[in-house]
Amino acid sequence: MQEKYLTTIERFKESSERASLNIALSEWAYEKLKNHEVLDENSLREWAISPKCSKGKSLALLNFLEEIKASTKTDK
Repeated sequence: MQEKYLTTIERFKESSERASLNIALSEWAYEKLKNHEVLDENSLREWAISPKCSKGKSLALLNFLEEIKASTKTDK
């Protein structure tokens, strides 16, 4: 029974992080495109650590960037 709860909690955490990531990416992209700026990894990282970005969104973005970095190393 406890395993079932842990699995449910893990799924909830993953979906919450995914939702935060989607919202954060949308907000960042909108802000950049509105100002006719380039969308790049460095500006995304800067935005993720800025005080303008909430902790939840920041964590989701930084995890996303780390996953991309890790996957590019294994794809070579």
